[in-house]
Amino acid sequence: LFDYPALGFDVLGPSVSVTSAPAALSRSRSAAFNLSAAKGTAPRASLVLSCVVDAAPVACGSGTASVAGLVDGAHHLTATVKDAIGQTGTTTYRWSVDATAPRLTVKPVSAVVAGAFTVVATATDSGSGVASTAVRWRTAAPAGPWSAVRTGSTVSLRPGDTACYAVTARDRAGNTTLS
Repeated sequence: LFDYPALGFDVLGPSVSVTSAPAALSRSRSAAFNLSAAKGTAPRASLVLSCVVDAAPVACGSGTASVAGLVDGAHHLTATVKDAIGQTGTTTYRWSVDATAPRLTVKPVSAVVAGAFTVVATATDSGSGVASTAVRWRTAAPAGPWSAVRTGSTVSLRPGDTACYAVTARDRAGNTTLS
């Protein structure tokens, strides 16, 4: 479309874009945005920005917006720019917050005199989903030093050894739980 303000025709509406925002999946309960509004050669001061995050108005007239206290789940920012004659342009940015660590359940291990045992762990995450579960362990002989840390769910013991193990679960947002 062409814009002919000198002839009294103003058909080209303004545009707005999000120039910085939280990642599509964020662990943060707050979010900050930078916005850019334009309309051809019109001065930026002649454009009015308004923003809404999850149906609540948020100040953004200067081109920045921030919100805090977000709960886990899906969110969206809608930014609207309006020019002097009422034409508008709108954009929407969507992201999800997952600030809750996965739930981790580790089955207790009964006494083992020698041999091997398997650490059984289950992780669940209702936000972004479980990305990984890892078992780390080490052993020590009676009155001896601890071995180097090893990984894997099967722990091998010699008679009299002591074992120590830890399980870590990580979700797709990067939240971790350690047992």
